[in-house]
Amino acid sequence: MIRQIVLVRLSPDAPADAVPKMAAALLALRAEFSQIEDMCVGEDLRVRPDNYDFGYTADFATVDDYLAFREDERHWETIRTAVTPYLAERAGVVMEIPDPADP
Repeated sequence: MIRQIVLVRLSPDAPADAVPKMAAALLALRAEFSQIEDMCVGEDLRVRPDNYDFGYTADFATVDDYLAFREDERHWETIRTAVTPYLAERAGVVMEIPDPADP
């Protein structure tokens, strides 16, 4: 399995409803893309002052599935309209998650 993890630090002028707007827009992508096997979004719990404000994970069966999602214009339109307006900083990683059944 391939997992994309993205962390977002909000800009100081982001409105109070930025996180729910981002979450709803990103979760809507799951319904649009059969390549996304699972997705989780959430606001930071604020238990550390240096954490990012928002994060999401998206799981894909293969790297090719992830790449198909990444390159699709619907994905980029969602990022442009629902994330970038509130974004101060982004961090991300795409990594392989080993199958727990494989020793």
